[in-house]
Amino acid sequence: MDEFGQRGNTLAEAAVAVAILAIVCTAAGGAMLTASHAASGSPATAALQQTVARELAIAVDVLKYDDATVPPASIATSAPMPAGTPLPIQLSIGTASRPDGTLQITIAAEALDGSNARARLEAVVGHRAVLPGAQVVAPQLAPAPTGAP
Repeated sequence: MDEFGQRGNTLAEAAVAVAILAIVCTAAGGAMLTASHAASGSPATAALQQTVARELAIAVDVLKYDDATVPPASIATSAPMPAGTPLPIQLSIGTASRPDGTLQITIAAEALDGSNARARLEAVVGHRAVLPGAQVVAPQLAPAPTGAP
């Protein structure tokens, strides 16, 4: 025996320690599950975010060309849902020219099922390109000045 009169842990002490560890792990797992559900949001919001992201990519592709325009519009359509029937939504697009010459594009969607789910994304199109197939005329050099000042 050692100086305190004990040589190790008893089976009962080990069982109590394992039980406490199991309770702590269960509580931590439940908290993580609750947090992941809260962070993931509703399926309607996720569907709206996917729809808005897809439409914004299309709008950027269209509006990246010089002289391309899209008038502000709002349409009633539907967004695909992972399970069940499609979600009825109101989809809107708006554009605004900014003072620095860039173009701001805003796409927003709102669920029409009463869930108040909404999504909105914005993008800025910088230097716009010429339309494909357009003739680009290289700038001409200015003639050199003649005579002395």
